[in-house]
Amino acid sequence: MIHPGPTHHSTKCTTAQAPGGLTGKATMRELQRKLNTAPATIRVPRRRVIRAGLRGLGRLLVAGLTRTQISGQERFPPHGPLIVVGNHIATMEVVLMAVCTPWHVEMLGTGDIAPPPFMNLVARLYGYIPINRGNPDRQALMQALSILRQGGVLAVFPEGGIWDPGGMEAKRGVAWLSFRAQAPILPIGFGGVDGALHQTLRLRRPRLIMNVGEVLPPVTVPPGTPRRLALQEAAQRILEAIRDLIPAAYRQQHPALEEEHFELRLSATDRSRRPAPVPRDLMITQVQALGKMFYRPAILRIFARDLHRPVEGLRNLDQSPPPEAILRGVEAMLAYVEQENPGFFTYRFGPREGIAMEEGLREMRDLARWAQAHGHKLTIQFIRRYRLAEDPTIHVETTPGEPQPW
Repeated sequence: MIHPGPTHHSTKCTTAQAPGGLTGKATMRELQRKLNTAPATIRVPRRRVIRAGLRGLGRLLVAGLTRTQISGQERFPPHGPLIVVGNHIATMEVVLMAVCTPWHVEMLGTGDIAPPPFMNLVARLYGYIPINRGNPDRQALMQALSILRQGGVLAVFPEGGIWDPGGMEAKRGVAWLSFRAQAPILPIGFGGVDGALHQTLRLRRPRLIMNVGEVLPPVTVPPGTPRRLALQEAAQRILEAIRDLIPAAYRQQHPALEEEHFELRLSATDRSRRPAPVPRDLMITQVQALGKMFYRPAILRIFARDLHRPVEGLRNLDQSPPPEAILRGVEAMLAYVEQENPGFFTYRFGPREGIAMEEGLREMRDLARWAQAHGHKLTIQFIRRYRLAEDPTIHVETTPGEPQPW
């Protein structure tokens, strides 16, 4: 059966055990305690010796192991306050931002999901401001604001992550910081960074491009304009300034999708491989939201690699994994979202789609439980249809691709 599916929401929750023997709620309380006890001010400059060493080593490695072309270096201001922003689809943008700019930049980065061990070690040596994305984190914002008010340089990637290259929406954080600190903004466009760290570590010398743009004035809120609206419009202008600096050849690698639509092929068979009707109340209705999640493979990579959750069955739905594997993966995702990181989906996809994704996972959970109880096998296949801008061709995909390596 093929189901496009309507949308509705649910607030049903389950209880789960988090890693380390803590319940999810205890984990969130511990995280909030750390955030509340963190200093609201970071004195800059800091870690000058360590950062000088890391930057010097980084420049040698970038020069020797990559072919990096930088244009517009004359546009670097001599000092802050300044917010440096760039596009973000991999890891090398962070490296280039840290070692190829003239300042010891302060980085605002993810605090809700730890990076891989080696990158986590380097990040902690350099020092950055972790922010719990999608959940209230006033301390991180106050720390970032304090850096700008001291005349420091803050580096931020305003798209907020790398889970949907080409389709990311602007987050208001950069606009808010610029408005509150009256700090100008320097946009940078990066090219060739897809999988560049992976290639660099294999001595393949990837070609990287770093285009430095013109400094943008601090964000203002016109009289009579709601601040939220003004900041969102400013955030969009900042993101557009960044995208204008990305080399055209690399922009085309991650084009924005238009008219994206999902369908679902869902069927069940019994132990004798005969068709088994799926009860109507177990049909998946959140087809659009779930389809979008599965066709953003970086999401499942986060759960598998960064959070170490057993989601392999969900990464291979096209191979009709046993319902036990589907159930194990869905329950692991729901336990994390419901008990440890409530803002995981809503931060990345917005409140409406994020809530719908959670509801869709609950529907998959109930369906997998039914199949497991009756010894049935499930076939769940999401089909994506879309077209690219200025191209009338309708593209059809039946299997999500693999996420791009770092």
